[in-house]
Amino acid sequence: MGWAKTTPMVAEVQGLYGPLTFSELLLQRIWARGDFDQTRLQTVDGRRVTVEHRGRWNTLGGPDFRQARVRWDDGRTATGDVELHLRAEDWDAHGHAADRAYDNVVLHVVLFLPRVNHVTRGGSGQPLPVVPMLPLLWHDLEEYAAEEAVEHLADHRTGRLREALLALAPKAVTARLQRGATKRWQQKVHYAERRVQRLGFAAACHCTALEILGFRFNRVPMLNVAARHPLAEWACVT
Repeated sequence: MGWAKTTPMVAEVQGLYGPLTFSELLLQRIWARGDFDQTRLQTVDGRRVTVEHRGRWNTLGGPDFRQARVRWDDGRTATGDVELHLRAEDWDAHGHAADRAYDNVVLHVVLFLPRVNHVTRGGSGQPLPVVPMLPLLWHDLEEYAAEEAVEHLADHRTGRLREALLALAPKAVTARLQRGATKRWQQKVHYAERRVQRLGFAAACHCTALEILGFRFNRVPMLNVAARHPLAEWACVT
């Protein structure tokens, strides 16, 4: 039997406003949406990999994504499963090497960079390619966690949120909304600064403009368009 999907694997990381939790389920959602720079996927040993199909999300026992298709920089392709963990060491901690359900894993995707000389090994002892996601994420971990919390509130708890606000005095509601708006604005400014530092001003504006054009439901595909087609390709030739 594979590792139970209901196990709440989370990591605590330091955010802009204090510690926050980042779950393995959220990492799976990021992979499922393709919410990362897919043009720069690279294993810890330096091999470039293109994911032609991220696989079918498996909510039962066994690997997290089934029947994924990847292509290596030497032209070889592989079809198989993808397993995601917050840390590379979780593969051994969960006993996957001894579980036959994981024999078809072709890619081990982790959030954090593994320790030096770490090797993920399959059931027959063969090394499995490990891809760290943290350098590829479009946003800070804090923003992913914040967006996840906002979506949860919007989809599941609007009634209780409304009741909580109605129980407060008008001035208290105004003060709370102002504090929340200020905090969110400061976060947005922080994330924008980080994007500019990472990409440069022009490329950051290019990514942000296309992300905005995607609105809420298509911002991830538009970010991937920006990554695959940099600003230089959009410049008019006179």
